[in-house]
Amino acid sequence: MPFFNNHPNRLRILIGPVLATIACIYGYNQITSSETAPQRDVITQPDQKSPDHGIISVENTIHIEELFKKSLSFKVRENEENELDIWYHDGTGLTLNQFDSSGKHIHTISLPTIDEPIGINRISNFFIYSADSIFVYDAQYRKLLLVNHESEVLNLWLINNFVPELSAGRNNEIIDIYKNTGGELKIDLTGFDNTYYQSDPNFSRYNSFVYQINLDTKVVNRGISYPESSAYKDYLFWSGIVPYVRKTDKGYIATFPLDEQVYRYHHDLTPRGAVTSDAKDFPRAVGNPYGSAQKMNFARIDRKLNGFNLKTRGIFNTDHGQKFAKVYRAPLGDNDRIPDDYASFLQGNYVSEHYLQVFDVKGGEFTKRYYDIEIGRMNLGNLLYIDRDNRYYFLKNDPESEEREIVVCSISTEKRSPETSGDEIMADIP
Repeated sequence: MPFFNNHPNRLRILIGPVLATIACIYGYNQITSSETAPQRDVITQPDQKSPDHGIISVENTIHIEELFKKSLSFKVRENEENELDIWYHDGTGLTLNQFDSSGKHIHTISLPTIDEPIGINRISNFFIYSADSIFVYDAQYRKLLLVNHESEVLNLWLINNFVPELSAGRNNEIIDIYKNTGGELKIDLTGFDNTYYQSDPNFSRYNSFVYQINLDTKVVNRGISYPESSAYKDYLFWSGIVPYVRKTDKGYIATFPLDEQVYRYHHDLTPRGAVTSDAKDFPRAVGNPYGSAQKMNFARIDRKLNGFNLKTRGIFNTDHGQKFAKVYRAPLGDNDRIPDDYASFLQGNYVSEHYLQVFDVKGGEFTKRYYDIEIGRMNLGNLLYIDRDNRYYFLKNDPESEEREIVVCSISTEKRSPETSGDEIMADIP
């Protein structure tokens, strides 16, 4: 059912109604906000139950049709028929593409270009409310569109009128779009606050990364800044890296790319503690001191010295309870034979180890399920999804291949035998 099926002001692609909507949205004087004061997190260890030694095995490989190689931001989801489908966008190509669970193309949604009054320049992120109500965000122009399955634009919001300080040049993500108990439409959006420059001493304390925006009342709640308790803060505070924030039953969790900890927040965005992931090979992040001029040696900082979390996907409901997992890239080490600058680094073939971490989640508490499992040797990259049968869906990370493939894996706790195939990797003990 379309999101605005019963909405009396539902918009079609008609210039008059859309321009009228845009005019109504330009109302800075109606914006209100509530800011969250900085608070310290409490770092805790995960539940001390001893993890298992997991064995990861490939069950299936989903081949995305060859025609659709230019693909960004894959999403795997359970649809209204309780079946899995796969979506991705192609950035500046302005299309959303839908596939079934076998990788067969089902449908394409095309979006209007920036030359049109309701158009966008690129797709930064999208959120599937239902198959007939998809929200698309252009971070460059800070436009949020609602489109249906037939590529019709149903509504448009100019997010910079709700959050004027939101940066246009950062990696914004839609965390959630929902209606509150009063039936008002809300969006939870990550972004970067341009109010404080990185040289400002207030930068680390007052910068906000999450915006809870009421699209009907224009009330905005801001929260989640750089964690004061982070052992990695000397690097995080000047890096300007937006965290991966996901919604949970208890509020939100956030992971920063250069911090091994999982930070937890209440629904009002105030901190409620952090959990160390006890990563096997994720050293304390280093960089140049906060406030100093930064050297352009990002390969040294990001690839040689520091660990790096890949994008997390939130907490999944399985038949074995709730699961949270993340993949991180281990550092290559301070090796003089590896270039410090990215331009030179990209000319070589420097392969990092990648580890999978899995946690059981119960009552908002995290229990480490397995010791960290090295998955890079299987060319497994970003984790996309965990299904109800506790299968793990990875985007294949094979630089030698142009194919887009999703690898479906299972994890068992059986002891590895001499007959174990090469497609099975045993977890390493930290």
